[in-house]
Amino acid sequence: MSAIKPPGGPGASGVTPPPVTSGPTGATGPDAASFRDRLGAQEAVAKTGAQANVPTPGTTEHVIESLRAGKITPDAAVTALTKLAVQRTGAPEALHAQLEARLREMVAQDPIVGDLVRQMGGAVANDE
Repeated sequence: MSAIKPPGGPGASGVTPPPVTSGPTGATGPDAASFRDRLGAQEAVAKTGAQANVPTPGTTEHVIESLRAGKITPDAAVTALTKLAVQRTGAPEALHAQLEARLREMVAQDPIVGDLVRQMGGAVANDE
């Protein structure tokens, strides 16, 4: 049979827990940097350098930036994004053509995605 303990929590027995002075991400309190300050410092470090605002070729951001700049057509953007999606699947190279064809089929059948492609000036397989 277990004894019933009185209410009151950890401090009720006369033992007080030590104060928490640091959390999992570092110091807390009035002298500690706020989350916004720490995030801003990380963003500043990430944006330094001449190439900070230039998207890496072969990334989604690069394709979107190229489309916005008029360097590629909407259809070329859809093709590039489809290829990037297939590459990121981790599937064997031998399956890439089948995956790309299936993905294009899915894009053509999805009315919402089809409308988005049309809005940016691209053609959807069902339109042809």
